[in-house]
Amino acid sequence: EALKDFEIAKNNFLKKKEKIDEYFYNDIGYVYFKLGSYNLAIDNYEKAIEINPKEGMFYTDKGDALYELGKEDAACANYIKSSELGYEAFQEYLNSSDGDWCK
Repeated sequence: EALKDFEIAKNNFLKKKEKIDEYFYNDIGYVYFKLGSYNLAIDNYEKAIEINPKEGMFYTDKGDALYELGKEDAACANYIKSSELGYEAFQEYLNSSDGDWCK
């Protein structure tokens, strides 16, 4: 249902020639992630990153999808980028023993 609502909203934005912001794409990515459609999630996270490459949360979310696809090195690179951009929630993880695999 959420995905249908996002698609309706997206079409309305496009009809009105309004800009779709990065958080909109990230939220669509999250819906795809929860549905297990990790490649579609990544596509939307990348659109969010393209619009705002300084938002660390987007890299963490993309990393989560990559991790689910078994792409641990790419996931780790995104997690590190997220941390470098100051995304505090992920900095704590990387500095914990749970984050040791990504060092």
